[in-house]
Amino acid sequence: MRPIELKSKISINLSSHKGYSLDPFINPEIKEKKRIPKTYFSRVIQEKAGITESQIRHWTVSGVLKPFKYASGTGKMHVYDHQNLIEAKICKELNYYTINFNYMKNIINFLRTHKWTVKWTIFDYSRSVDLSERTMAKDKIVIWDYFKNYPLHEDIYLMIWKTKTAPAIMTDQNFGDLSLHVCNKFEVEEIFQRCSSVVVINMTNLIWEEGGFFKE
Repeated sequence: MRPIELKSKISINLSSHKGYSLDPFINPEIKEKKRIPKTYFSRVIQEKAGITESQIRHWTVSGVLKPFKYASGTGKMHVYDHQNLIEAKICKELNYYTINFNYMKNIINFLRTHKWTVKWTIFDYSRSVDLSERTMAKDKIVIWDYFKNYPLHEDIYLMIWKTKTAPAIMTDQNFGDLSLHVCNKFEVEEIFQRCSSVVVINMTNLIWEEGGFFKE
């Protein structure tokens, strides 16, 4: 199924005065530091995501979760990263709302591979007032890469609903009976007005309640 182009652009603020350094893409004078990803064994994923051993095993074997590092031999364990943890939490939510396993797999794979067009505004307070606000746009970036590279100053939501309940509503992808859209809070309100039965997952909260993707 061909992905449907994103109908909206997500605006995110990056602010250097709140402790975030502008990245080398924006400011070439800043050298990129090597970042070490957070990693976990399955037992930690189970505890943090609130899932069972059989669930994480089933989702890994079936390809819903793709570990950061697969077990290399007998007695070895898979190693998962922070993205896997968030994916496990999303799976738990989808499972709670009795969303079909095949849909779950398609949704997680879509988030892992689909590239959106995004837009963000940078406030660089080291510059003069007239030049402090700059708008940067980057085409076609996977949502996980976006979360990893740019601090978020607003909530980003994953919304899923039955297509037939609101067939004309904005959507990024249709999975047969289900529609999916990634958006900010303003679009959440608009979609709620047009469709009463929606699964809403705050992806920003899921990510930052565990402290981000990388070790300090």
